[in-house]
Amino acid sequence: MKGRINGYSSNYTDVLAPFPPRSRSILLLLPVYRLPRKPLDDLLAGFETDLEFSKSSNSSGGFPIATFEDLQVYGYQVASTVGELCLHLAYYHHAPVSERVADSEKTTLTSTKNRCLEAGRHMGQVLQYINIVRDVTIDAKIGRCYLPTTWLAEQKLGPQDVVSSYGAAKGVLDVRQRLLKTALTLYRENVSAIEELPRGARDGIRVAVESYLEIGRVLSRKFQEDNGVSMVEQLEMEIQHGRKRRATVPRLRRLLIAWRAMSGI
Repeated sequence: MKGRINGYSSNYTDVLAPFPPRSRSILLLLPVYRLPRKPLDDLLAGFETDLEFSKSSNSSGGFPIATFEDLQVYGYQVASTVGELCLHLAYYHHAPVSERVADSEKTTLTSTKNRCLEAGRHMGQVLQYINIVRDVTIDAKIGRCYLPTTWLAEQKLGPQDVVSSYGAAKGVLDVRQRLLKTALTLYRENVSAIEELPRGARDGIRVAVESYLEIGRVLSRKFQEDNGVSMVEQLEMEIQHGRKRRATVPRLRRLLIAWRAMSGI
């Protein structure tokens, strides 16, 4: 490991310069040579998409998330890439040592790994969609709308309507519900892959996913129980009083979810 770190030290000098001295030794221990470059490049592309909102507020060029396909790409860029990098680290630390694995098993292991990486990319999109559904109001306050323009058009709305009403415009709730349903469906299609990960990585990843998914479940219950009416009324009141609106899960509930996830219940 030391030899590899020393081999990269000249490249790290400029990269580590902005970080506090006590953080640099930790960063040097990251096995970056095990991480593919593409997810990092794609993550930067996601940041560039965020910068497009500043341009759209000063021009008539519109908002960058025009279609659901645009949202899929953005979700991959800002969330799936992080999950993919984490999975590469998980496989580095927890996968069987290749020298101890028979040739007949290597093909199966590679296939399983590729399947888990693909499911991890989808799960990153799931978490990003839930984040977008939750933060419509907060994003609107800074001039952003991540809901697909084509979906809004079906409700006779545009992104600017979402921004100007802070997410309270009639029809926005329907689009939020649609995106949340999409997220939960995608979650159900890919969650089983967690059990195919290296054993030492399963519990932590399961806790992370289930903790965030609970936010989506809370939102789904509110949408169904209130039929959206009381939520919009409460939203309008909170906007008038200048308070932020963000769905949260109580601490005790989060601890219970973590315990259940660790126990595999």
